[in-house]
Amino acid sequence: YLSGEQSPVGETTARAATAGELVSAGSLVPDFDTTKLRLVTLPVERHHLPVDLQRGESVDVYVVERGVSGEPIRDPRLVLAGATVAEVDDGDSRFGGSSLELGVALSVDAVDVEKLVAAEATGTITLVRVPGNDA
Repeated sequence: YLSGEQSPVGETTARAATAGELVSAGSLVPDFDTTKLRLVTLPVERHHLPVDLQRGESVDVYVVERGVSGEPIRDPRLVLAGATVAEVDDGDSRFGGSSLELGVALSVDAVDVEKLVAAEATGTITLVRVPGNDA
């Protein structure tokens, strides 16, 4: 773990860290290229994400593809595992949309943007919280 004298400021970790969490030196990613990250905002229905979802948490992104009249046409499928939540709309309509949807911005690798956008265009997005490392 990092000692009290070692500052993690300016370093990048392999996963999101929460306030007060111990950070192991091995979890720091050397020479992480932030230019490969993109923020993708997805409209997510209120009952398709954890109620208390917070910035910095990891989520798995699932989609249920829907037909023209809204009926499911396939089983749910995993679109992206372990995306980091960058922001959750607090319901003040900043992201637009109806009161039934929230905008959730995910920080993802640039190569994953297309599959997220395609999934949102074809069906209903569901975000599933990935439990943190409590070790």
